[in-house]
Amino acid sequence: MKMTVAQQENIREVLWNRLKYRETFDELYDHILTAIEEDEDDTPPHLIADTIIKQEFGGWDNIKELEKGREKNVQSQFRNALWVEVKSYFRVPFIAFTLLVAVSFYFSADYISRKLLMLILFTAVMMPAVMWYRIAPCNRWSRKYKASVKESSANNLGTLGISLFNMLIFLPALFSKQQNYKFMLQAHASLVAVAAAILIIYSVSAVKVFQQNLKTSLVS
Repeated sequence: MKMTVAQQENIREVLWNRLKYRETFDELYDHILTAIEEDEDDTPPHLIADTIIKQEFGGWDNIKELEKGREKNVQSQFRNALWVEVKSYFRVPFIAFTLLVAVSFYFSADYISRKLLMLILFTAVMMPAVMWYRIAPCNRWSRKYKASVKESSANNLGTLGISLFNMLIFLPALFSKQQNYKFMLQAHASLVAVAAAILIIYSVSAVKVFQQNLKTSLVS
């Protein structure tokens, strides 16, 4: 059966609005168009599409569950990859980098403005988020671009550092007896050094995971 441009666009629009990930959209769209083109009974395209979605994929609800399953698997892969990278910085030879960061912040904490150190750390934890922003769609309703499972799942990894940074800002104050306690401004230099090492190791590790799994870079 030969489809009109309007019929193709109608099916595309329905799938585009109902599906979350590019892989699912491509799979269903190609499968449905092929089935319609091979149909010899002149069955209305939308009926063929409905039949495929219900009988072959179990309906829209089941498709959503399939997408959630894919997302869960990819997120698990990202977390495992991140953990592998983080652990490598506590082993030879990369432990030298960890010690260098910790020692640098330890001595800098008493001689350089703590606000400047905060700015440096904030810039560091923003690097994965910036990288994710470069490869992820800004508009989830865009008709031109739909995120892949990897691109969408990378969001959690890219923003984890910001959450960790915010925890350093707000959590210590909740457990301190001092009013308006500010961890990065008042904590002992050794604690600042440990926090800095953790945040920077996370940032570097996340960037490496992105480069390995998303084939992207901060400068591309």
